[in-house]
Amino acid sequence: MEIYHLNPDEIQEFSTNIERVKLDHVHRLNLFNEQLIFNTKNEISFHDSKTCLFGQWYASFPNVELKDNVFSHIGILHEQLHEHASLLLTKKSHNDPLTAHEYQKFIDCQEQFVNALDSLYGSVVSTKYGIDYLTKLPNRELSQLILEKHFAMFERNQGEYCIAIADIDFFKQVNDTYGHLTGDRVLQIIARIFLARLRKYDSVCRYGGEEFIFILPNTAIGEAENIMDRMRAEIQNHSIHLNDEESIIVTCSFGLSRFTIGEALDATVDKADKALYLAKKNGRNQVQLSDG
Repeated sequence: MEIYHLNPDEIQEFSTNIERVKLDHVHRLNLFNEQLIFNTKNEISFHDSKTCLFGQWYASFPNVELKDNVFSHIGILHEQLHEHASLLLTKKSHNDPLTAHEYQKFIDCQEQFVNALDSLYGSVVSTKYGIDYLTKLPNRELSQLILEKHFAMFERNQGEYCIAIADIDFFKQVNDTYGHLTGDRVLQIIARIFLARLRKYDSVCRYGGEEFIFILPNTAIGEAENIMDRMRAEIQNHSIHLNDEESIIVTCSFGLSRFTIGEALDATVDKADKALYLAKKNGRNQVQLSDG
């Protein structure tokens, strides 16, 4: 399940609303059962699907694409849930006997609705903590999980693993001169080049700002250096067209290190970062290897 065109603030609001409407329906289920069993009276209506928090949210949701592609199935389940509730309460008010089958259909519908909300919430959280919305790469939080996974494999099986950190040179000048929309486009193009040139078992993540981090399993340091340098050269030779008359060229600097037995993961990342600093200091647009 994809979440369409939401920025991080919208994702935060979206996930909060999902939790709110789910808790509201759990509360309503408790009140519904009290009313059904003990004939208690309350001001909450179970007949109209538009009176609960989900119904209000669904009716007023501004993102038509998201509503049509993600919410439509949940909206149908929600409508069916209220129809079952209305049926049971109407029979109860007329002193008609309720069957176990009728009540179970209501419970099944409630479970399907809550499960659909849980699935949607999981998708939102995955988007928030997993994928960078701009570049569509794993974000910094997910990159840490990927690094830890490969580091655990290295500690168990050893072998050769390398990591690299890349930084777009003079990226602030791009933003200041051409605007942040152009800066966003540069990030997207660089990300696509990285993805296209890596092997299937390699990983690249957006590490923050204009930085990217790479994990290269089963790769000797010399081979990793060649991979990074080929990408560096391709970026240098790639013209980014701003309009029919104007284009720009950007470059990237890379710092490279490798996993070492007895060395912590953070230390390996720090060595790649220091190698990147050296690449910047020595003139940018180059690949630098760490000392270790």
